[in-house]
Amino acid sequence: MPEGYEFTESINGVVSVRRIDRRGPQIPEQDVELVCVEMARHGQLRYHRVECVRGEIVIFEPSSGLMTLDAEHARWFGIRWNEPALDHLATHTRYAPVLKFVPCGSGDYAVQRMTYRGQGGWSWSLAHGPLVELVGRFVGKIGTDAFFDLM
Repeated sequence: MPEGYEFTESINGVVSVRRIDRRGPQIPEQDVELVCVEMARHGQLRYHRVECVRGEIVIFEPSSGLMTLDAEHARWFGIRWNEPALDHLATHTRYAPVLKFVPCGSGDYAVQRMTYRGQGGWSWSLAHGPLVELVGRFVGKIGTDAFFDLM
């Protein structure tokens, strides 16, 4: 491996080589942990994932509709799935970004959500401020109808 390069794996398992970029913002581990702790408080986010991507904290949702099923809902549809089967499915699904926190300097962040109109892409900043406030205000809306009101 040439000096200054590293192997990396995307959330969907694509392995590549990239140049190590130390110039971009470095996200403190406690900021990522803050997002993970808030996500754990919401059952609908059980199979969602968090990663730092290019100096931003990004929340990814599973692209399979089956990931929203729990054991009770599976029984309604006559599906005999158990938790280990759902966990296995979670390891074989693809993920798409849904919400991100972008550092703004001086410890503050901006929050953006993925849009699904036209060509899609990231929205403008929905709010700015301390990460703890943004996480509490926005993370729980992922996977609910309230998420689509965030514009």
